Amino acid sequence: MKSKILFAVIPFLLALVSCAPVSTPAPTNTPAPTAAATSTPISATPTHESTSIAPHSNISISTPFARENASEDCFFTIDFIPEKTEMSEVIFAWGTPSEKWPSGGDFEVFWYFDFVGTPRVSFNKLVLDRVIFLLENCSLEKIIAKLGPPEKVEITVLVSDIDLSESYIQNFHFTSLGFAYFRSCDETEDCFTFQANDIVGGKEFYSPDKTIEDSTGFNTSGYVYDWHGFDVDVEKVEDRIR
Repeated sequence: MKSKILFAVIPFLLALVSCAPVSTPAPTNTPAPTAAATSTPISATPTHESTSIAPHSNISISTPFARENASEDCFFTIDFIPEKTEMSEVIFAWGTPSEKWPSGGDFEVFWYFDFVGTPRVSFNKLVLDRVIFLLENCSLEKIIAKLGPPEKVEITVLVSDIDLSESYIQNFHFTSLGFAYFRSCDETEDCFTFQANDIVGGKEFYSPDKTIEDSTGFNTSGYVYDWHGFDVDVEKVEDRIR
């Protein structure tokens, strides 16, 4: 008989699914190179992009912030690079966050924005760690039809330290692409079986070098499975919870 494991509510994970998307005007002053009328051929590698004078030239806000339906775009991308983009570059492109949550000084900081998709951004030592957006109307069937099956499925189990009620976060990792989709699941559902019409709650961008593996902590634990298709209980197939 599998032992029952006690888990804690992780504030940042719960924040992923607790907020509804709201709209706000996107910044419009991001610098972009323009071609001047001249007979001199334009270099294939503009020198200004490699100098320290314009460190933000690779940052774009073209997607998804300028579109009202961004939260329903399952396949949007961002131009920030986790583990490379600096905090100052995020400020340059997105402006001041609506809320900051310091945790451990400069080592780990969480920012919240009021853009469409209400992005949550975390930093480690002033460098971007991950970016999370809320989504609407993005089903697993739609995602897998375009991207193929996820490379790994991670299920994080959490138990409230108040009433011991359990909750689950399902993460569908496309690690080589640098992102995962996630959805919440409660005790009334079979959280180890996936349906084609399951709607994901959001999308997390991280480094393609991220390691996806089992994890344990105080009142929380994560289990990593291979994808076995729809309507298959992955825990019964792999028997990972002891």
